[in-house]
Amino acid sequence: MMKWNETAYGVDIQGDTAVLVRATVLRGKLAFTSCGLEEVTRAGTGSDQVALAAAMPPRRSITQQIEAPYTSRRKAMKVFPTILDIQLPFALEECVYDLLRVSRSDDRGGLTSLAVVARKTDVSDAIQTFQSRGFDATSLDHEGLALW
Repeated sequence: MMKWNETAYGVDIQGDTAVLVRATVLRGKLAFTSCGLEEVTRAGTGSDQVALAAAMPPRRSITQQIEAPYTSRRKAMKVFPTILDIQLPFALEECVYDLLRVSRSDDRGGLTSLAVVARKTDVSDAIQTFQSRGFDATSLDHEGLALW
């Protein structure tokens, strides 16, 4: 979560065009405006690295709702990767993933989580694409989750 005095940037590559957006907190709410590469470059000239989030296209990543039969968060977090591995069309070892929004399941009393998964090769390709255009992203976010 951004604090009142923070600014972060986002970048997305659409065809041959890079789209840059600045996010700032204005009157307690996030405000988004488009900006140019020169602004991001200027912001990164200090000792701190500029927060630059890049978008991972949904066609190169997966979101999957998973459920564990445990009410203990600790136990559920241990089995979520195994449950996720069974549901993927490729081995979990070939991927990077994160588990988001762990909450109680309405159905059976266990815990659910939203898993975001991408193959390591797809992540490397995305990072390479951004770097070839002069962007050194500090995070790579699932585009669908970032927008919705």
